[in-house]
Amino acid sequence: MMKNFNKKALALATVAMLATGLSSQAHAGAKTYSHLLIDNFQIFNGNDVQYDAGDFDDLQIGNFSTTFAATNNHGFASNDSQVGGNLDTTAGGGNPDDNASCVGLGCSYEDSYMMQVAPANNSFMRGDTELLGALITGLGPGSSVTANALTEGQTEVTDAGSGNADVGTGTQFSFTGINDTIRFEFDAQAMLLALLHQDDVGAFAALGFSINIFDNTNGVDFFSFAPGELNEARTQLDEGSTSYDSGLLHFSTTTGQLLAANVYTLSINQTTRGRFNAIKPIPEPATLAIFGLALMGLASTRRSKT
Repeated sequence: MMKNFNKKALALATVAMLATGLSSQAHAGAKTYSHLLIDNFQIFNGNDVQYDAGDFDDLQIGNFSTTFAATNNHGFASNDSQVGGNLDTTAGGGNPDDNASCVGLGCSYEDSYMMQVAPANNSFMRGDTELLGALITGLGPGSSVTANALTEGQTEVTDAGSGNADVGTGTQFSFTGINDTIRFEFDAQAMLLALLHQDDVGAFAALGFSINIFDNTNGVDFFSFAPGELNEARTQLDEGSTSYDSGLLHFSTTTGQLLAANVYTLSINQTTRGRFNAIKPIPEPATLAIFGLALMGLASTRRSKT
């Protein structure tokens, strides 16, 4: 009887130790990360010369950015949002740099576009944007644009909760006087991660980028560019992770011939989105270890009595 009981106690202890080892590999209960970097963005005419403010008969510029983040952990809902709006509609151009929307303990990630190392010490959801530089020469410091858009969130393995975030950065030009083509040149990198440490609900990350020109005079779409590498999504619905990293890419695209007498609207937009939902808190490794030791102690006590 004692021999059989020893085997049972050893089996229980082994199960506890295995559970402890597996759980120690946990990072986040759920995680989502989406980051889109646009860098060295410039526009050129048919003679490979950068466009200058003096090339346009009339030029109106509107830059905007928005961020939104919300979480619901332990049944308590919270959210934060910032709306940049049209920060500057003059020919000088504005540079939106929204305050980060971030909810959760210890949120302090302003203008930080790196993925936060897991395991984080709290559950959080955040969104942030930034638009720097001048696309057209003569409109401000620099002669190129750098833009960041990011969403990120996670819940600890010992927590259950959900989160979502949406951000967007964009520039809109209304112009006349161009009897030429426009060539867009820029570098970009897109990064996505969706992770779950359980088989419940899901994690989702997505991003997008597009350039569009609308011919207001004729009421038609004149030009559209949305490369697949910068319009991606990843979804994880069971335990594990899925990711995407485009690497640093270079893009070049040219419009058809624009007419000086026509009124055009150029729109450049980038977005990131993230969602996660985790409903099963996972015990901490220390808790499982204590549980295993308790089982071993119980077995020892019963063996002594036997």
